[in-house]
Amino acid sequence: AVILKDYLTNTRYGCSIPADEIDDASFTTWESHCNEFVNTGYGYKSRYTCNVILDSQATLISNIKTILATCNGQLHWVDGKYKLHIDEVYLGYTEGSTTYVGANSFDFDESHIIGGLKVIGERKTQRANQVTAKFVNIRKIDPTDSSSVESYKEDEVSWPESSSSNYTTFLSEDNNVPLKKEINLKGVVHYHQARFQAQQACLLSRNSMGVEFNATAEALNITVGDVVSVTHRTPAW
Repeated sequence: AVILKDYLTNTRYGCSIPADEIDDASFTTWESHCNEFVNTGYGYKSRYTCNVILDSQATLISNIKTILATCNGQLHWVDGKYKLHIDEVYLGYTEGSTTYVGANSFDFDESHIIGGLKVIGERKTQRANQVTAKFVNIRKIDPTDSSSVESYKEDEVSWPESSSSNYTTFLSEDNNVPLKKEINLKGVVHYHQARFQAQQACLLSRNSMGVEFNATAEALNITVGDVVSVTHRTPAW
């Protein structure tokens, strides 16, 4: 969050965006989320870190996407300001200083929906039963000497592991067809972070359904990344 904000506002190396066009509250919120210590199975470490060399010849949007990829982040333009959002386990939403636990950001029903619904089914090309994350490992075991490590070496980690029960279950659900995907995490240098993002990418690809509809003006109160409900009698939702 801090690196992205600096890149957006930096007048020499970044995007030269005026400070008053940055939604500071969102960046502060997600900075705390990134810094929170989580149990990785190998000790407690920050949830998201970013260690990256940005190419000055690359486009601004390409470098922004590289930073966002390290934390599953999204950048939105809302009410004249750039607002950061990071996907997480959903517990509710915050409005001002009030937190609404377990509540949706908005509940759509037929009074908010203009016309019909378009339901978009799952596609095999988007589904995965194993995702491999490629990253640069800050401490990689030396393949020639298991008692030592190498620093900042190319590495990869897969979720689920091929020997795990999760992989066996996913493979069975997919008629024993291996559906393997790769993600490149240029700014990630920690094994636990790369594995976590591979897990997220895999789970998000499975059992997912899309829906499209035109909505009334109330929908302007939400933005990409918000969690909503949809109630409609035609599909019996």
